[in-house]
Amino acid sequence: MDARALDAWREMRERITFYRGMSAWLGFRRVRLPFTVAERSASESKWSTATLLRLSLRALTSFTSLPLQLISALGLLFFVASLVLGVQTLWMKLSGAATTGFTTVILLQLIIGSALMFSLGIIGTYLARIHDEVKARPRYIVAARAGGRAERAN
Repeated sequence: MDARALDAWREMRERITFYRGMSAWLGFRRVRLPFTVAERSASESKWSTATLLRLSLRALTSFTSLPLQLISALGLLFFVASLVLGVQTLWMKLSGAATTGFTTVILLQLIIGSALMFSLGIIGTYLARIHDEVKARPRYIVAARAGGRAERAN
């Protein structure tokens, strides 16, 4: 990482960092340096499966709110499915084919469950926005500055 990229990295105030994602987010030109990794001779890796899973979770939560949006979409999908099943359950009730009490229980479970899931997705979206603000990443990275003083527009 060159000095300009390092200075930009230092402007990001995140305490929980994910190097590969943050270095890509900075937007500087990246160069690939091919190398061969030698076999480990003395000991085994200290990266356990649990540690690798934590790293992947950190990477996922640092750069996307997609899982939270998926919960909203899933809640909406369940709500549509509950409407379809609700119509079917009401039809069975009106035709006399439903067991007593079954219709009420099913309709309540379907509608309340899907509403809760959709609501959790909305709350998650707000939390994702708060998370983005708390990270305090700069809106943009200045690659170069022109000489001279900046004048205020009156």
